Amino acid sequence: MELLFAVAVFGLIVYLLIKEKRYKKNPMLFKSILFLFIAVTLSLLIYLLVPNGEKYILFLIGVSIGGLIVSVSYNNISSVFKCSEKINGIYRGYNTYYGGQGASRRSVMFEYKFNGIRHREQSTQGASHKELEKMSVGEEYAIYVNPNEPWKFVINKSVRFVDVMIFLFGLLCILIGFYGLML
Repeated sequence: MELLFAVAVFGLIVYLLIKEKRYKKNPMLFKSILFLFIAVTLSLLIYLLVPNGEKYILFLIGVSIGGLIVSVSYNNISSVFKCSEKINGIYRGYNTYYGGQGASRRSVMFEYKFNGIRHREQSTQGASHKELEKMSVGEEYAIYVNPNEPWKFVINKSVRFVDVMIFLFGLLCILIGFYGLML
């Protein structure tokens, strides 16, 4: 019953995102949330309707969460290679996202003009405290923009170790999901 309630609440969140058109501003986030909603709903249906459905829950959860982690980290890693146009942008600050056990991630905000269109975007690439100390709000800095998706940019042209580790963790989740089928 709790699982059914959680799916209903999650469905409401997805509906509100669609209604408010917030998915247009960050389509990757919307696709991720929609993907998780479908995976959780499918898991619930299999659990309720398929005999011995609990056997498939670990598979579905491992593959869906692992797939989501892999796709997000792949997006971060591929952005380093796809963001090839070096331009100057105005640093507008950063947003901090807190994780578990005091961990946090800082994503920088820049305002820039690319192909005549003004953008004010947040990088998918995290910034270290050391990097942020070197920047002042309102000053211009070099950034790298994806010419095919100019709302995406990075401040460093190097793949971070943490992104590779997150990618590998996502693959591990997928493998655990497949292992669940053998139980």
